[in-house]
Amino acid sequence: MKPATEQKKANGVKCLGFGEPKGAGKSTFYLTAPLPILDLQFDLGSVTIPPGVDANQVFVQDYPDDTIVDLSTAAVKRRRENGDKVAKDLVALLESFKNGTDIVKLSDGTSCPKPKSLLLDGGERLDQILIDLICAINGITDPSLMPNKSGAGVNSLAFYNDRLGRLRKLFTMIISLPINVNMTTWADIQFKKDAGGNVISKTLEPALGGKLNIVGPGMFDSCIFHYHDAGKYLVRTKPSPEIGRLGIRDDYRKDITIIDVTIDPDGKKPLPYDRVFGGVGLTAGK
Repeated sequence: MKPATEQKKANGVKCLGFGEPKGAGKSTFYLTAPLPILDLQFDLGSVTIPPGVDANQVFVQDYPDDTIVDLSTAAVKRRRENGDKVAKDLVALLESFKNGTDIVKLSDGTSCPKPKSLLLDGGERLDQILIDLICAINGITDPSLMPNKSGAGVNSLAFYNDRLGRLRKLFTMIISLPINVNMTTWADIQFKKDAGGNVISKTLEPALGGKLNIVGPGMFDSCIFHYHDAGKYLVRTKPSPEIGRLGIRDDYRKDITIIDVTIDPDGKKPLPYDRVFGGVGLTAGK
């Protein structure tokens, strides 16, 4: 048992951030979290370290799609290499805390210091990596071909229930770590249409995969929306009619809904992560 104030400080920030696939400033924002950072980069591309952040304290494990498949075949074979790599890296991180070691030994033979902040960068692609893994485990090329446990017929619902269960377990294990845990993903746009098929409204929610779009935000302490407007990078911390499921636990700043998180090239302002979470006493590792 511990006092609530100690628990908050020990647990750190648990944040899900979503926005447009490119240009919203998601990765940049979370790379200003307390160092050292372990960045499990599911999105393809290179990491850009923001000004004011020590690049030597950011450790990136990427998951490039370097498999070779024959796209001319009727059914493209699913590969499990990246799924296995993700699983091994997450187990290595969890074991470093369980065993009290200061080094995390990753699946490719490299190692890094035990992080104060973990970034799961690219929830949309992580979902695809997991889909490929489950398909490969079951020897199928598409979720619709998932066999029934009885062995007769197929059951695509069983596939997606399996995916949901694995993702929920993954989030539960990682969010339980006593460090800052941040995850980025794209915005999934849902349109509401009238009887004539005309769009009358739209809503945005984090793209995590199926039912996790709904339950995922509730597994984190915070869920914020990233966007770019008029030359500034901004985050919305409270819901609007178009963007729901937003909020920061223990944030009682009623008059603050939009926060400017644009990098200050002169270094006079706090780093973006601390502008959002420092004011509610959540940032761990300081």
